[in-house]
Amino acid sequence: MPEIAIIIINWNGKKYLQLFLPILIEKTKGKNINFYVVDNGSIDDSISFIRNHFPNLNIIELESNYGYAGGYEKALKKI
Repeated sequence: MPEIAIIIINWNGKKYLQLFLPILIEKTKGKNINFYVVDNGSIDDSISFIRNHFPNLNIIELESNYGYAGGYEKALKKI
């Protein structure tokens, strides 16, 4: 089975992560998927929320908000 990566670009989106990560993880349970949350320099509690509730997710922390395309590009270089 091919390996799949799901990349979520985040900037101060804790409320959306709280809503959608549980559903996404439940619907993909048992699949060969790696999740990456790319944080664009959030100042909300996004990163600590992920670490506390979803410790198996990969987190890529960027120091600034590079926007969707910039954050995605930087993430791909690290993955």
